[in-house]
Amino acid sequence: MKKRWIILAAIILFIFPSMTVKAAPYESFVVDKDGGYRYSPSLYEPAYMIDYNLNGITDLYVSQENLLYVARTDAGHGEILIFDTKGNYIRSIVDDEMKSAKGIFVDQEGKAYAVDYSRALIHIFDSAGQLIKSIGKPEDPLYGNTTPFKPTKVVADKQGNLYIVSEGTTNGIIQLNAEGEFLGYFGANLTQSTLIHELQKRFFSEEMLDFFIKSVPQSMSNIAIDDQGIVYATTKGDTEEPLKKLNIAGKNLLTNSIPNNFYGKDKYLNFVSVAVDPDGNMIALSATYGQIFLFDKSGSNIGICGAKNEGGNNELGITTNPIAVGVDAEHRIYIGDAQGNVQVLTPTPFMKLIYEALVLYNDGRYVESKELWEEVLIRNSSIAIANKGLGHSYYKQQDYASAMDYFKRANDRTDYSNAFWEIRQQFLLDYVGYFILGVFVLSILGFVKKMLRKYTKVLEPFDAWKAKCGKTRVMIQIRNVLYCIKHPRDVFYELRFNNTIAIGTSAALIGIFLILKVGRVYTFGFLFNKVSLIDYTPFQDIVNVLILMGLFVISNYLVASIKDGEGKLIQVLKGFTVSLTPAVLLLIPLGVISNVLTLQEIFIFQFLESVIYIWCFILIFCMIMEIHDYTVRETVVNLLLTVFVMMVIFVVAVVISILGKEFIGFIKSIVEEVMSRG
Repeated sequence: MKKRWIILAAIILFIFPSMTVKAAPYESFVVDKDGGYRYSPSLYEPAYMIDYNLNGITDLYVSQENLLYVARTDAGHGEILIFDTKGNYIRSIVDDEMKSAKGIFVDQEGKAYAVDYSRALIHIFDSAGQLIKSIGKPEDPLYGNTTPFKPTKVVADKQGNLYIVSEGTTNGIIQLNAEGEFLGYFGANLTQSTLIHELQKRFFSEEMLDFFIKSVPQSMSNIAIDDQGIVYATTKGDTEEPLKKLNIAGKNLLTNSIPNNFYGKDKYLNFVSVAVDPDGNMIALSATYGQIFLFDKSGSNIGICGAKNEGGNNELGITTNPIAVGVDAEHRIYIGDAQGNVQVLTPTPFMKLIYEALVLYNDGRYVESKELWEEVLIRNSSIAIANKGLGHSYYKQQDYASAMDYFKRANDRTDYSNAFWEIRQQFLLDYVGYFILGVFVLSILGFVKKMLRKYTKVLEPFDAWKAKCGKTRVMIQIRNVLYCIKHPRDVFYELRFNNTIAIGTSAALIGIFLILKVGRVYTFGFLFNKVSLIDYTPFQDIVNVLILMGLFVISNYLVASIKDGEGKLIQVLKGFTVSLTPAVLLLIPLGVISNVLTLQEIFIFQFLESVIYIWCFILIFCMIMEIHDYTVRETVVNLLLTVFVMMVIFVVAVVISILGKEFIGFIKSIVEEVMSRG
């Protein structure tokens, strides 16, 4: 029997030798807990390409009936082509009044809104494709007679109100009612002011400001709307918010979306289009890279997929000039390409699993979503959103320890804090009696010790040993250092004239500080430690701290040398290390506190951290004043000049480093050329 099955399998393989699974021609990535991207099983795979007479394509939209509407402009005429989800052509919407079709939107009733850029009109067609009316520039004085009206994209809510993106309009999205009356602007981008701009505004006249500052907000590039009437918008170019989810007040609800310069400085994502599926998940299209960025309902980035090839070979799954994106109820993604086609991507089983889990997660059915998230993590253990989903599932089941573990894997500090609060609360309820008993026992022991010292001589040997230890060189140095806590000026005065701080003590202080600095990364609580262990290099951290310390000491001494300072370099070094005493004393208690506090008590942690910084600064200030025999005013000037000299030395070092690398490269090229000719 077994032999027959083997023979049958061999026959099938012989008859169907070409049955293979085609992999996507691009890579997929998911977001890990640190916000980085990890390789992932494919999220979307190319299904097919629609290239039916699509020259001049400008926009597309997928209706609630899962019909694909494609806007195109050809030979001075606008046209809307309608396809089913399999790419079969159904019909077109044409009208002599429509000279171009720059944008397209279809409401829940099947009415199509086409943007006629050439005539600056919004044409509204019924479900049969008959023109109902056209809406042009608002005549309301509040809109402004000189304000341009060059509509490029449009959406409409259930009440028929229009939201229009207009080229060159920097006041935001234009709102019109169903009759075309102006309602106002909505969700405007903000100008990005720099320090130089602020200084120019403070000191320049109005005429000079008009000449030098041309800072205006970016115009939006595209717009979408969901069933709840929430508007989504994208902005190309240099902007801090390339993707927005706007509430009715025009405020951006997204707080954790990716930065526009995600790929590096001056390499903007240029989100050219955005679409929203029925579950509220967002799909944003990057015109620069041709990639699809997938976001959940809250704006958390799930992952990215897709690719762009400017060669223009119309390869399935690879875009050339992506300009529009749409999504249907089955999560299929449609990418409009100015090359004259529409690429259709279908979600893989892995992505469908994520979507299925997200539906339960967004409905608050965390326990039901548990098995789905576990399946997702089996396929990719680094995906942050799955760990977060499992965290909520365990939290709902009151398994707070497991919830904390998964929230930590997702780098979700807010929910981690909530789970930790529950555990801490239960711990306090279970052990508060033991805590009170411990305090009572310590009080009794303290009282007994006091009585023994007062009425007996039992503790005299211990007191004698303690007094003897206090006279050792090490203890004297420790007392000298600790004395600066209450009397810093006295300590630095003694340091200057009596050399009361040994060089070994300074070295020990620096060593302890560095150990605590590095130890902070590994021992501080997750809620207050945002350093990624993957990217952290202790040696590099130590080198950076030592360079900064040395730079300050040398710069301060150089400035003091030309500003009548009386301190020596070794005295400045010793005084600076003594000024680190508050950090040495408080970093350990701060680390302990960081492991028992939640985000609700974050002000305690921030207060103690501020105390360390302020205390160290005060000691440094006193050190400079006493070591160099300065007045308060001279000390302030010295500090400012020290910072300036530090920056100058840093810039010079960078320039020398760059020139050195160029010189070495030049020498290498000469040597290689001589050797090649020889």
